[in-house]
Amino acid sequence: MSIETARLRQLSLFENIGEDALEAMAGIFVVEQLDGDQYVLRQGEEGSKFYMIESGKVEISRLQEDGQRVVLAVLKEGDHFGEIALMRKSARNADVRTVTPCLLVTITHENFHELLERQPHIKSKLEKLLAERS
Repeated sequence: MSIETARLRQLSLFENIGEDALEAMAGIFVVEQLDGDQYVLRQGEEGSKFYMIESGKVEISRLQEDGQRVVLAVLKEGDHFGEIALMRKSARNADVRTVTPCLLVTITHENFHELLERQPHIKSKLEKLLAERS
């Protein structure tokens, strides 16, 4: 299953991208369907994908050094995650688990970096988000 350009246009990350670029981008994204209460990714894993939430909710949590699990955020339709590990070439810094059934739009590490090179304003937006989170 692939994503349509109209859906990409609804995501704030892609709001200033032309139709031709959106059409090219749509072909590199994949839609994944997950049930509720399922791990999408685990803290410490190598970052291999960037995720956008098409529908549903996910919970982001981190296991602290003292063994306590801390919920950092609950994300919903239109939100995204996974960019930190891909941009910094680091391990995942948190777990992400589906709270409800989800449709996730994903892009692989390689395609993500090619996208950022072709669309520098997306890279700028993500770098700004990373700075705010640090």
